[in-house]
Amino acid sequence: GYGAKEKTEDTLPQPEAEHHIGWRLWLLFAINIPFLIGMAGMMIGRHDWMIPPVWQFVLASVVQLWLAIPFYKSAWASIKGGLANMDVLVTIGTVSIYLYSVYMLFFSPHAAHGMAHVYFEAGVMVIGFVSLGKFLEHRTKKSSLNSLGLLLKLTPTQVNVQRNGEWKQLPIDQVQIGDLIRANHGERIAADGI
Repeated sequence: GYGAKEKTEDTLPQPEAEHHIGWRLWLLFAINIPFLIGMAGMMIGRHDWMIPPVWQFVLASVVQLWLAIPFYKSAWASIKGGLANMDVLVTIGTVSIYLYSVYMLFFSPHAAHGMAHVYFEAGVMVIGFVSLGKFLEHRTKKSSLNSLGLLLKLTPTQVNVQRNGEWKQLPIDQVQIGDLIRANHGERIAADGI
């Protein structure tokens, strides 16, 4: 599924602008806030800090049915390729949590008495944190590629090579194994060698 191109100046990695947090991640953060507050309340015994289950269902539905679509696409592509990546695990886990919580909220015998235990916050938090992790990973990769591209641009285009007893200035792509090259004071070294 990959193609090859001859290496030219155009194919070198180009420095890219700083990668900013997108609207999708900001929306995930905003949806995660009420769940974070509720979970913090549970840790100190204040279960009333959690938003009502119906609102949990609404927010979790926005995440599962819209914001989590990139996970589903990646998971499906991975399964078609015969592998199971992290997105497959996230998809199976969060969809299971979501479906179980929907069942408990609307169809469980306990739902009529208001005693249904739902876990919408777990699915929302997993998708939020994994999305943040993917953003940070992507930003780090872009930073590394930018650094690599800048280093490659430091490679000189011309080099002094000794041919037939005299020094000639040649393009870097004409240097061959065994050539004697010269770097004058202040010049960059054009190639690896002894």
